[in-house]
This record gives sequence, C-alpha cells and structure tokens, in this order.
Amino acid sequence: MSYLTTNDGQRLMTSDGSYLKVNLEDVLDVVKGAEQIPKDAKDAVKDFIETNFYELIDNIKGLTDVEIPNFILEKFPEFIEYIEFAFSSFL
Repeated sequence: MSYLTTNDGQRLMTSDGSYLKVNLEDVLDVVKGAEQIPKDAKDAVKDFIETNFYELIDNIKGLTDVEIPNFILEKFPEFIEYIEFAFSSFL
C-alpha cells in the first residue's frame, strides 16, 4: 500500500483523519472493470499506470502535471481523464 499525496508531498486524509492509501493492483482492477474507459485504451492506461504508479500517487492532485507521451495523447485525447477515473474511487 502507498499513501496518496499532494504535489508538495502532503499525505491526503479522509474526513475521519486516516491517510488515503492505494495499491497498484486495486487501481488496475478499476481500469479493467471500467466501462468509461474504451477497450482499446485500457492496455495503454494499465501500462502507463504500472510504469508511473509512484509518480502518479505522488501527484494525485496534479495529474495534469504528469508527462504523458504525445503519441498516447494523439491516440487517446481523453487519456488523463482515464487516469483520473482509475484513481477517483480512492479519493
């Protein structure tokens, strides 16, 4: 399990004061089952999350700051929305 943090490294907390945590497998399960993510984009989303998991959780409140290769954005213009959706259930 890893803690979700803001861009400046602050751990995110729930309303009851516990820290938000997530693990890679849970995020990938969300992607796998998400009807909102087109089938042809799921592999790219899963690969990107697997490769960049720690950078993503360290920037969970600033995902638009995460560098996404142009070839992915050209093929899937909504790619950042798919990434945000994958993590949304953990926030």
